[in-house]
Amino acid sequence: MIATGCHSEVQPLCRVPLSAVQEDQELQSRLAVGCLDVLMADKQARETMISVPPLGVVERASTASMAIDDREVAHAVEFIQAHGFEPINVADVSGRVQVSRVTLERRFRLVMGQSMHEYLTGMRVRRAMELLKGDSPPSLQTIAMQCGLADRRRLNHVFISASGKSPSAWQKEYAK
Repeated sequence: MIATGCHSEVQPLCRVPLSAVQEDQELQSRLAVGCLDVLMADKQARETMISVPPLGVVERASTASMAIDDREVAHAVEFIQAHGFEPINVADVSGRVQVSRVTLERRFRLVMGQSMHEYLTGMRVRRAMELLKGDSPPSLQTIAMQCGLADRRRLNHVFISASGKSPSAWQKEYAK
């Protein structure tokens, strides 16, 4: 028997898409085929549990949700999460909230423990890292555009500031 943690039946029923474990379906399939080979060869199948470790976690909207008591900060976070991969900046965020930029920045830092700029930049760098991890990642220019940055030079600057490495150096060390 192959144990899986499949929650694919529950996923469509939820209003907010749930984060979930990413199963290694390829390995599960190979193990299942091996079990079938044993059974079809009229051999005695063992009654053992086969455990297949997950590949990782797929983050969806449920992970992005957080409880924030300050309504304006919550609106700022929601706006950043919804539009952070577009070419927005702190002025765009503060323009969406009903308090002054200075007040919002102060309250944001108090509630979130970082500035709006740091929050936005961190989100973009994490996205760039995810794109760099792929089997055939896009060009740095494309990654920059998909992260809401003007060009690959800006991506390099932001990435080095956040991680201490260029995107290419980070990819060689951490991806795959």
